[in-house]
Amino acid sequence: MLQSIRNYIQSWAAWLIIGFIILTFALWGIQDYMGGGGDTSVARVNGEEIKLDDFQRVYQRERERLRQALGSNFDTLFQDEARLKQQLLERVIRERVAQQASRDMGLRVSDAELAAYIQGLAEFQDNGRFSNARYEQILRSAGLTKQGFEALQRDDLLFAQFFAGLRDTAFVSAHQFDAAVRLQRQQREVSYLVIPADTFKDAAQPDDKAVQDYYAAQRERYTAPEQVNIEYVELSGADIAAGIKPDEQALRKQYEERKAQGAYDSPEQRRARHILIGVEANADEAARAAAKAKAEDILQRLKRGADFARLAAEVSQDPVSAPKGGDLGWFGRGVMDKAFEEAVFALAPGKLGGPVLSPLGWHIIKLEESRPAGSKSFEEARAELEQAERQHEVEKQFFEQYETLKNLVFENPDTLNVASRELKLPLKTSALFGRNGGEGIAREPKVAAAAFSDEVLARGYNSEMIEIGANHVLALRIKEHKPAAQRPLDQVRAEIAARLKLEAMQQRARQSGEELQMRLQQGEDAEALARQQGFVWVQAGMVERTDAKSLAPVLRAAFTLPKTQPAIGGARLDNGDYALVRVTNVREGDAAALDSAERLALVRELQRDAAERAYEDYVSALLGRADITRHPDKL
Repeated sequence: MLQSIRNYIQSWAAWLIIGFIILTFALWGIQDYMGGGGDTSVARVNGEEIKLDDFQRVYQRERERLRQALGSNFDTLFQDEARLKQQLLERVIRERVAQQASRDMGLRVSDAELAAYIQGLAEFQDNGRFSNARYEQILRSAGLTKQGFEALQRDDLLFAQFFAGLRDTAFVSAHQFDAAVRLQRQQREVSYLVIPADTFKDAAQPDDKAVQDYYAAQRERYTAPEQVNIEYVELSGADIAAGIKPDEQALRKQYEERKAQGAYDSPEQRRARHILIGVEANADEAARAAAKAKAEDILQRLKRGADFARLAAEVSQDPVSAPKGGDLGWFGRGVMDKAFEEAVFALAPGKLGGPVLSPLGWHIIKLEESRPAGSKSFEEARAELEQAERQHEVEKQFFEQYETLKNLVFENPDTLNVASRELKLPLKTSALFGRNGGEGIAREPKVAAAAFSDEVLARGYNSEMIEIGANHVLALRIKEHKPAAQRPLDQVRAEIAARLKLEAMQQRARQSGEELQMRLQQGEDAEALARQQGFVWVQAGMVERTDAKSLAPVLRAAFTLPKTQPAIGGARLDNGDYALVRVTNVREGDAAALDSAERLALVRELQRDAAERAYEDYVSALLGRADITRHPDKL
């Protein structure tokens, strides 16, 4: 098609059409042709858009998660992309109505809270300190803007507040607690014997007719999928950066200029932990006093030697810092609430402070470390300066080479050799992959989509430039195309025979187990019958549901058997063997036997389960009232 355009554009008719297009753009605007003026949302929730770009980011993350989880089975098992997209859209809609409800409740995340949270993330720190350069670099590599990333983090923190409210109000009665203990901590005396499938390997020989019948019934299982491999040229900012050595004189000049602007002045900073005992904004004096008394009691426990991080994880009502032992990371003045800040900056490292009242409630504080104000030397700033200078040069060279590469790929639509030679970029080749992608560069969904596009696959042209990351593009063409094809019976005969033999062995093991189970239920002695058949009962003893030493299928079967004793059941093991499972005693869990830590952990688990149920019920109610418009055709 591209070559046809080049040939046709020389005619007077083409210039007449181009003139008409230019006039149309002038009257109505290019956005009507490029889609900029249209609705690019995949759904609207109460008038609020869920943008296609945002949805695609969610989809690509989930797709990559499935690829990692399924490994080599990804192509076989992941075939219904439309269904996955529909499921993800419903999940995003649920999250959006929860975010809207959070805002309607008056929940907010201040700029200071957001900044403190992001600065505390380990991936953005350099030698324990937040690095703005590292922050910007990681976002660029992920293809995110600061505004977009910070909006996502704000939504996450807002949801944490929303869910924390449900969690903190979730109620677990004494009856529910006791019932949970009886069930979860129930113990059963279990023994089992294993009937190996290998026992029947000589009796399970499929004949040729069985192989042919299976092949005829399962032809789609033995169809080799359509595959291609590609050759491509890749332009990467990382490769450009590797060849750049920043000039020493330029670095020193840059340092002096930035130093004069105060860029390397670092304010006094503190790293602290806190425990928050929340107080509602409209709470009365009695509630405030009760919260303060609780905070003072916690302070006394800490003074008596309690571990601050462990106690913060147990009792702090700050949903962001509590899982991190109350750690707030490094911060300077002007970030936290004024009273909180003054208390922190008045402490010496290792000392406790509080209770301190803020709009959120009462805080117990421990100062971990302090840093005095200072200024970076040139040597300390060198790495950052080199990074900035290198990045500047990378972007300059990348843009120049990108324009050249794009033109060469377009002007030579039936080869990438010219672009490879002119820009000294190696012509790379992928392994074979299918429409769902593959390994290496074929992991990128955009690459697979371009390779199987009509322009590239059917017409044999180069692809357009494909952006797969910040300062990272490529162009590709098909090197080899293998259409989907039925694998001949002779090629898969041994594979089918092995499968049928294995299935027959496993079926015989199951039948043997079921026969033994029937004889045991008719009153035969279990030990004698096992010896007679050449098997041995394995004594697992009294086990709980989560016993890590026992076979998982045996445990599942044991805890689904009735409490009447003895109870006999069966379970297929993961390797295809069959196990007879016997339960001879059942002991209910006893709440009195739990220590305080176990009781607290179980209460929290039950509260979390109750909160999750409350969340699902609440969001379902919101969905029922919401005005939702879906655009599945845009997924």
